[in-house]
This record gives sequence, structure tokens and C-alpha cells, in this order.
Amino acid sequence: MQKHEKALNKLAKDIFTRRLQAGGKLPSERQLSQDMEIDRTSLRIALKHLESMGVLDIRQGDGIYVKDYTHHAGPDFLQLVVESDDLNAPGSVVDDYLMDEMWEFWGAYFPVLLKMSSKKASPRDMRDLMTLLDEELEHVHDRDKIVELDLLAEERIARATGNMVIMLYSNASRTIRRNMVKAFYDRVDDDTVRLHVEIKRALVKDWASGAMTAEELADHYAQVLEAHRAAIKKTRSSNGAAAAMLEEYKDALDKTGSAKV
Repeated sequence: MQKHEKALNKLAKDIFTRRLQAGGKLPSERQLSQDMEIDRTSLRIALKHLESMGVLDIRQGDGIYVKDYTHHAGPDFLQLVVESDDLNAPGSVVDDYLMDEMWEFWGAYFPVLLKMSSKKASPRDMRDLMTLLDEELEHVHDRDKIVELDLLAEERIARATGNMVIMLYSNASRTIRRNMVKAFYDRVDDDTVRLHVEIKRALVKDWASGAMTAEELADHYAQVLEAHRAAIKKTRSSNGAAAAMLEEYKDALDKTGSAKV
């Protein structure tokens, strides 16, 4: 990692966690350079990068001020914070509460994306999606592989919309999505993984055969995602114990009727 990247990651994390408060003024470049043990050229690169993301206001002759990222930053700032975070380290930025907010967003966004995609998808798109889901079933024991397959399936759905903005957002959000998906699969056992994939396959098959409309597909998967989110929230206290997670997931899915695969 280059020097400016270390400074960038450190400052971004401090801004995100409010250790550096919005409206506050940073120390001088000279002081920051000394505190972070970095040369001023590398520091300036990091500061300009954060300014371009909307989280710093560099005022010539006055100083550097922190801006409220919830008012000025975009997904690229969250992407930077998540990408540079160590999920397994004490004090990880991506805690249960941030993860829940990301899943809340995904539960609202992805069904809309799925509905758009299912109205435009070609037979080839459906075949490719089923192939990816079949591969997921073959790799329920390999968490790294199934995470990548899950991401590829999401990206296949995004491309099927034919919408450039959605495709670019899908590309830009890959790190965030990987962390979300990984957090789910890392908490569950193979039975829960298999159940999750089989539900997805059953829904896609019903849609491809005409037994389910695009709207019904989106509604059912929204319920699956909500069950997924609810199970994670309820098993926090048990540190995501596999048995508890499976039961919570099944119970939540039973309420939607989506567990019948």
C-alpha cells in the first residue's frame, strides 16, 4: 500500500466514525504530516482525494474543514471505508448496525432491480442465471466460491436491465456487496446456505416457466431478503450461531411461504 493510501484510509475512517467531527478544522498540513508520519506530498494527495469525495473543504489560506458526509458524500466514500476495513479486527467500522443498514437498503433496492430485469431478460439471461445458481449449489461448502458466484448472479441481473446507470452502480458497489454477502455466509452453516440457494432457484424457475410474474418474483424475493435480515438481527446475541441462524431463517421464511422448495 502506498503512503497516500494509508493516510487516505486513516482519515476516511476517522471522518466516518465521527472521530473527526463535521465542521471541525484539521491540524495544519505540517502537523498532520508529523502525526501521521507521512511526507506532505503524499498527505496532499490523500486530502485532495477526500475533498473530491465531498468530505473535506480545503480553504486556501484558512485551513482544512471536515464536512458532514451524510450531506455531501456519495457511495464512493462508503466504498472506500468498507474496502479499507478489516471485518475481523476489533473496532471494525462495518459493525452489525452498519451491516443492517446496508441490508435494509439492499432489501428495498434489489427487488426493484429484479423486477426491471425480469421484464427485459432474454432466454440466455435466464439460462446463465440458472447456471450460476446450479454452481452455487455445488459449492455450498466453499464460502469464498459461493460469495463470488452470488456477486456474479447479482451482476448478471443488473446487466439484464440494459440500464447503464444500474450497471455502473453495480460495478461501483461490488466491495460493499461482497462484504454484505460474506457476512451472511460466514455466519451460517451449510444447511442454511443450501436452503437459501434452493429458494432462489425455485423462484427463478417459477418466473422462467411463467408461473410467476415479474412483480410476484420481486415481492417474493423482497420477503426472502427481509427474512435474511431478520435472522441476522435476531442471532446477534448468540454471535450468529449456525443452528440459531438456520431456525430463525426458516421461521421467517415460513411466514412468507418462500421456504417451500
